[in-house]
Amino acid sequence: MVKYDVDSDKSTVHQLGSGWNTGEAVFVPAADARSEDEGWLISLAIHDDTNVPSQLRILDATAVEAGPVAAVRLPRRVPIGFHGNWITEQ
Repeated sequence: MVKYDVDSDKSTVHQLGSGWNTGEAVFVPAADARSEDEGWLISLAIHDDTNVPSQLRILDATAVEAGPVAAVRLPRRVPIGFHGNWITEQ
């Protein structure tokens, strides 16, 4: 996963690990955010081995290179291309 800063033209990377792939992450802003990237990136990680369950990975959007703050092992594999979205309670 790569985070691009268009103002500085710099990028930071989270390496998923061998055999893992992910699609586009969903950004969830922090409730008390003071900058535009304060929040989390949420994405499904899917392994090349179809017998390996998928993971929901949550990264701090201000520190993508630090790796997941949480990785939730799902009970089964989620198909590649599955989409989701974040909708606030409001």
